[in-house]
Amino acid sequence: MLRVGDGISCLYTSAGAIVIEDSANITLHGVSVYVAKGGPSEIGGDGAHLWKDCYFGPRPSTCQWKGADGYLCRSTRYGSTLDHVTLRHSADDLQNFHGIWGTVKAVSGKQLTLEATASLQPTLRNARIGDRLRFIHCKTGVFLGEAKLMSLNDFELTLDQDSTPFAASQIEWLDHECAGWLVQNCCFDDNFQRLLIMSGPGTVRGCSFTRMGSNISLNTGMGIVGGIPNDIRISNNSFIEVSPRPHSAAIDAHAHNAQGLDGTPPIERLSITGNKFLRSGGPAMNLVGLNDSRIENNLIESPVRATVLARPADGTHRQAIWLRRSNGVAVTGNELNDPEGHTVADDCSHSRLLGLDSTKGITLDGTRLPNVLKEDFEVKIK
Repeated sequence: MLRVGDGISCLYTSAGAIVIEDSANITLHGVSVYVAKGGPSEIGGDGAHLWKDCYFGPRPSTCQWKGADGYLCRSTRYGSTLDHVTLRHSADDLQNFHGIWGTVKAVSGKQLTLEATASLQPTLRNARIGDRLRFIHCKTGVFLGEAKLMSLNDFELTLDQDSTPFAASQIEWLDHECAGWLVQNCCFDDNFQRLLIMSGPGTVRGCSFTRMGSNISLNTGMGIVGGIPNDIRISNNSFIEVSPRPHSAAIDAHAHNAQGLDGTPPIERLSITGNKFLRSGGPAMNLVGLNDSRIENNLIESPVRATVLARPADGTHRQAIWLRRSNGVAVTGNELNDPEGHTVADDCSHSRLLGLDSTKGITLDGTRLPNVLKEDFEVKIK
């Protein structure tokens, strides 16, 4: 019923339908939430919550959009389990798993001071003596070392060793990044944004992703929200028309630092096995900065279709799996079904399945492929 000249007001807001803060071992069973712009969230505490047979989305027989975030899990000591959860019609991130970086402001002996941010408060409230801290250069992403927390007074920390080497660093709070989260047997339909993974270990298995505007996204990040998604397993899921835009992938992994340089710090031990991909906009997987990972027994049908239809002269990323700035990745037993012939053979792998750029130690079905090194990448992996 809209007419030219009508006024339109667009409001972006978010309400927490179910918010769990600084808590442990809560079970939510059979909960249904129809609140517009209202999602579930977990912040701080021991975590280890269970969401079982829950529904978040429009009331049946309606098409109402939720808006804002779908599901948020942040800075808990143990990750949550989502088992047989349905989440529909979210207009922002489908789901988040991450911690919060702590930025070092000053160092002196074994003491260091962090920049004061409200986002870090749930982590600090629940910190314990002996917590593991990993220090990463705040610009380059290079690992500087690890230490243990001995005492804490607001934003002032005492370590078990000299803090001087960590003067230009960010702290990854390894014990406050939802470690061990599990998403299984879930149904995610018609959501606009991504399932964002910035912490591990974690597992996504036996889930269906249908008509999503974005993808499963693994990202190292180097801002406030963050962590490094190591030891992630993505297995036996279905991706139907997920990330249908040109060049967009159903699973996207992007390791990068604060300067935007790819590959540092790396994403390690990622496992993508037994999944089915149908009609992704670009490659089924676009993976940047992996170490010691494996991609096995996935079925990929009609990838890069949108890329070819929208930009037929664009010959880049025309393989089903794209690997860049990666080292030690085994690609085994994957099947490509491309009846319309949209994929093309890669110059390096000579395969329509696998595209390579700046890689080392890559094997395709047991055959070691030639290294594809650029000078800056070769320096990093030595």
